[in-house]
Amino acid sequence: MTRRELARTLSPTAPEQTAIKNNHSSALCDRRHPPSTWRQRRGGVLPAANPRQARIGRPQPSTNWRYHEALATGGDVRELETERLLLRQWKDSDYPAFARMSADAEAMRYFPSVLTDAQSRDIADRCRELIDQRGWGFWAVEVKASNEFAGFIGLHVPSAELPFSPCVEIGWRLARDFWGQGLATEGAQAALDFAFHELSLAEVVAFTTLSNSRSQRVMQRLGMVRSEKTFEHPGLPEGHELRQHVLYRKRPDA
Repeated sequence: MTRRELARTLSPTAPEQTAIKNNHSSALCDRRHPPSTWRQRRGGVLPAANPRQARIGRPQPSTNWRYHEALATGGDVRELETERLLLRQWKDSDYPAFARMSADAEAMRYFPSVLTDAQSRDIADRCRELIDQRGWGFWAVEVKASNEFAGFIGLHVPSAELPFSPCVEIGWRLARDFWGQGLATEGAQAALDFAFHELSLAEVVAFTTLSNSRSQRVMQRLGMVRSEKTFEHPGLPEGHELRQHVLYRKRPDA
């Protein structure tokens, strides 16, 4: 399978993308941390024999897949490290904790619904495979002091046709035990550094529902600037209470 074909196969559909992230975060501390470091691991695409791929359907390709493909790192899986966190590739051992987080109504407050174990597993599988395919993505977050899985933080090319597509977004979701410690801000800053210094992006965006003020505060601490206009997320039906979204932008020189 060519890289182009794989990009088409693995790009999430709009409803799946809404489930993957809505930038729900719980970092409240405004503290500064030293620059992050990043590692790289040699490795290519997961082999076709991987049983996870058998569980994942083949959604229709997005027009953003070319942008997605252009930003691949040539098979090198990157890992980011900060003072307290390791942003790394997903492991099988992360899945139970991710399923518990995805079933937590409070942690999923700004999502359309909580997820079943199967839905949670499919999302983790897709995040994992996209990282193997392009080298970066929504990394699993490991707390270095305890080796605990805390959630995910990272970068993604949305498959949904958004008013500002094509783009690279930054997103995060942490389990409640890790809220209020500044971890989302710390990890997201490392992801931004990687986006600007390694991927040489001209801009990174973030978006969330109008009512998600906690996540918007993280965006503001990252130095992101809110756009004046809101937009309706196409992955949610007309009239849905979470459909109206705010957009934040960040440029490397801002």
